[in-house]
Amino acid sequence: MAAMRKSGFLPNLITRNALLSALEKGQQWQRALLELSEGLAQGGGSRSGVDIVSCNAAVAACEKGLQWQAALSLLRKAEELGLSPDAITYNSAISACEKCGRWEQGLELLAQMDRRKLPPDAYSFSAAISSCEKGKRWEMALQLLADMRRRELEPSVVGYSAAISSCEKSRQWEAALALLADMRQHGPLPEIISYNAAISACEKGTQWRWSLLLLALAREDKLQPDLITFGAAITACETGRKWKRALLLLEDLMDCGLQLSKVPCSSAINACEKSGAWEAALALIVQMNELSLRPDLFAYNAGLVACLQAGRWESALGLMAEMKSLEVAPDLVTCSFALTACEQGHRRALALELLEASNSLGWQKLKGASRVLVSVAECSGVVGY
Repeated sequence: MAAMRKSGFLPNLITRNALLSALEKGQQWQRALLELSEGLAQGGGSRSGVDIVSCNAAVAACEKGLQWQAALSLLRKAEELGLSPDAITYNSAISACEKCGRWEQGLELLAQMDRRKLPPDAYSFSAAISSCEKGKRWEMALQLLADMRRRELEPSVVGYSAAISSCEKSRQWEAALALLADMRQHGPLPEIISYNAAISACEKGTQWRWSLLLLALAREDKLQPDLITFGAAITACETGRKWKRALLLLEDLMDCGLQLSKVPCSSAINACEKSGAWEAALALIVQMNELSLRPDLFAYNAGLVACLQAGRWESALGLMAEMKSLEVAPDLVTCSFALTACEQGHRRALALELLEASNSLGWQKLKGASRVLVSVAECSGVVGY
């Protein structure tokens, strides 16, 4: 295009729209806006240098570039020029708002389509429902699904899954189950993303039995669970204090050929901690290290709690030593647990070392909330506490 201009040839609509389309696909929203501006300048600020195809490509480029304000500005500009924005224009603008979490603007655009006698299509509704998901507007998402049915539009898997996810984010597990049941009965058939959202909704609603049932139903529907599926189900077991089921799910995950990761392992460790299964928690930490997964601070803290609840102060101090050797930085919670272990084992000298080492963490801030720090400090003769 630059070579054409240097040669004295001005691009026509066909070449400009081809360039804008390429810029959109390449996510070059800034260049797309520049090219559109040049088209307007070529037409003397009128519509002669661009058409609705030009605007649609530029709006889509802004959508891909997460520039919702620019997308809305272009939509208004197209209206000012009398270019008659179509469903493609609006859908790209709604999608831009959805991707940027601007659910109110997305819904307003959907309403505008109706006011301008431009019937929204399934894509319009799916994008609006997805924006409701990000805005945690689950009731509005359900209303939009119902509106689609009234208009005899078939909701997509993406739209349904977004509605289920909006229920999950608002802890509306029963509504999520109802949507999934509707998909299984009337279509479209749910995919694994639909089940993942529903399982996560049940997990947040402390419904571990439903989470495991949905995992079984997904397999019944010939769907392959992924890491998100197992992660949500294991977290549900953590919430329900079902550590044995959590461990079985970890084995199931690996049997499916999936790569074990930190998140499900940490959830399983938490399940063990909440159930007092300290040996299983320690075994999982060992397994994570063997698999080079490097347990994080939260996993170690859960292991420390499990050991302390079982009175295994030696094991707790062993975990602290392991954290130090692996350079896992402790926090105030870790230090508090370690001091509890020292108190249980009457290891006052070690407690004093921990107190001195944790000065940079501001352990003194815990003095009003931690009986342990006061007890150990007094027993150790710490001055100034």
